[in-house]
Amino acid sequence: VQLHAPMDAYVTAVNGNVGKYFSPTDILFELVNINNTHLTLGVFEKDLHAFQIGQKVVAFNQANPDGRYQARIVYMSQQVGTDRSVEVHCQFDHPVRDLKPGMYMTAEVETGNHQELTVPNEAIVRFDNKHYVFAAVSDTVFDMIEVVPGVSENGFSSFQTVSGNSVSQTKLVLKNAYTLLMKLKNAEE
Repeated sequence: VQLHAPMDAYVTAVNGNVGKYFSPTDILFELVNINNTHLTLGVFEKDLHAFQIGQKVVAFNQANPDGRYQARIVYMSQQVGTDRSVEVHCQFDHPVRDLKPGMYMTAEVETGNHQELTVPNEAIVRFDNKHYVFAAVSDTVFDMIEVVPGVSENGFSSFQTVSGNSVSQTKLVLKNAYTLLMKLKNAEE
């Protein structure tokens, strides 16, 4: 008897062999539809309040962290599992061909946004258990400003000045800040 699959898919499991009897409720084959790949995330119940349908998701595999896939949350399970997590299903924005069923992925979910002043991580230096950025007063004169680092993501960090003064209109040093710190501290000695 020929069996035709209802979709273009891969056979992932064959549950029988020649001569075996099956009842109408038995599963003969398991198929995976390669045209409708989706991502299932396990979200802990304590973090669930930050998730909602429609949120943007960026997923990547640890074996290839540069290969990033854009997706959106399309469904959230209403049941908490025994591991205290909830399944959140995401649909990829574009067809994905190089992922396989069962692969582990890491996902970054956009839970909210707000504007903050950010600089590359190397622009914030640490000295005497305090954090600093350098502001350019002129081409050869720099001012060391104490800051409190905030959220760090994708190589950038937000910060707030300790004095509360705004540095949004100030030219900040974005590269070689550590070199400036060493030059400053060696000059004083």
